Amino acid sequence: MKTGCMRDGTLVARQARLLYDNGGYTASGSLVINVGTLKVFGPYKIPNVKADGLCIYTNNPKSGAMRGFGSPQAVFAVESHMDIIAEKLGIDPVAFRMKNAFESGDLNCTGQVMECVGLKTTINQAAERGDWAKAKTGDKLRGRGVACAQFQATGLPTCVFVRLDQDGSVNVLSGMTDLGGGADTVICQIVAEELGVPIESITLVSADSGVCPYDAMTIGDRLTMSMGHAARLAALDVRQQVLERVAELFHCSPADLDIKDARVFVKARPEQAIPLIAVSMQAHYVNREGPIMGKGDLLFQEPPHEEGSVTSALEISLNCPNYTTQVAEVEVDEKTGRFEVLKITAAQDVGFAINPPAVRGQILGGVLMGYGWACIEGYEVRDGKVLNRALWTFRAPWMRLRWRR
Repeated sequence: MKTGCMRDGTLVARQARLLYDNGGYTASGSLVINVGTLKVFGPYKIPNVKADGLCIYTNNPKSGAMRGFGSPQAVFAVESHMDIIAEKLGIDPVAFRMKNAFESGDLNCTGQVMECVGLKTTINQAAERGDWAKAKTGDKLRGRGVACAQFQATGLPTCVFVRLDQDGSVNVLSGMTDLGGGADTVICQIVAEELGVPIESITLVSADSGVCPYDAMTIGDRLTMSMGHAARLAALDVRQQVLERVAELFHCSPADLDIKDARVFVKARPEQAIPLIAVSMQAHYVNREGPIMGKGDLLFQEPPHEEGSVTSALEISLNCPNYTTQVAEVEVDEKTGRFEVLKITAAQDVGFAINPPAVRGQILGGVLMGYGWACIEGYEVRDGKVLNRALWTFRAPWMRLRWRR
C-alpha cells in the first residue's frame, strides 16, 4: 500500500494491491476479495485511488467469508498504515483520522455519495471513553491504539408472510436463519408494533423452505434491514385489511382508525372499539375467506455510483454503510514480551437500534472475535494440511475474558 499525503495530514492519493489466499477451491472467495478491495481505502476522503485485488489459488484448504467478508484483513492493513503515516508526520493518530474521516455528502472510492455518516461521532466517543488523552501509568509499558472501519448491509431479495389467525394470534413466515444475531426477536418486535399486538401473541416460523417464502441468505448484516423491512410491509398489509373491514363496520374511513393492545378503535372516540380477534373471527366464520394474509417482499437497489470506477466486481455500492471506531489499551512486559489487553472501547454508528441489548451483544461478540483473531487464535497449516485438528487447539477466546461494563 502506498499513500500520498500533504504535510498537514490531508490524504490525497492511495494505491494498493491485495492478494487473498483462496485455497484449492473457490467458495465465496470472489466476493471476499471484492469486499476487501473496496475497504482498502478506509472510511476516509481520498480523491485519487487505485486498488487491484486478486484471489490466488493455492494448495491450502479453501477459504471463505467469516465475519466481515474480507474486510478485517484490509482494515488491519489500512489502519496500521494510517498509524505509520501519522507517526512520520508527527500527528496524533486520532486527530489524523478525524481530519480525513468521511462526512455526510462526501464521495467514496466508487463515486457513491455517503449519507448519514456518523464516523466522527464514533471517533470522539471512542477516544473519550477509551481514555485516549489520559496519562499512562504502571511499571510495564502501556500504550493505546485506535482504528476505524466501515461496513455495509448486504441487499439481496427477501420475502415475508404475516397471517392473522382466527384466535387473534399472528403467524410470521420467514425464510431467514437466525445464527445468533437476534433477528427472530427483532422481526417479531417489528410485526407486533405495526399490528398493535403484544409480542407474546406472535409465532415465528423460519428457515423451513417447505412453508416459508424465499430469503437469500444470512450474511452481511442484512437481516434486520432486509427482512425487517419486508416484515414491516407484510404487517402493514394485514393492518390495512383489518382497518378497511372495521371502517365498513363503523361507517368511517380507515384513516380514522388505529390498533393498539389488540383493539381496533376510532381515534376520536377510543371507547368505540372492537377486539382484533373479532375481526379475524369474522373473516373465518362470517365472510368464510380464511385468515387475513399479508405479504412483504424487498430487494434493495444499489445506490448510484460512478460508472466504470470498478471492473470485475460483484458488488460496487454500499447499502446502508455504518461506521465504527475502537480504542485498545495494551500493556507489554519488556523483559518477557508478554502482553495483556487491558481494555477495548468500541463506539459504533448503528443507526436506529430496534433491540439495543441485541445490538450491544453483537458489538461485544465482534470485539471478542477480533481479540481472538489478533491475539491468541491459530489456524496452522503446513504443506496444505491443517495441524490443529480439534477445536480446543484453535485457542478460541470464549472462556478467557471477564466482561466489565
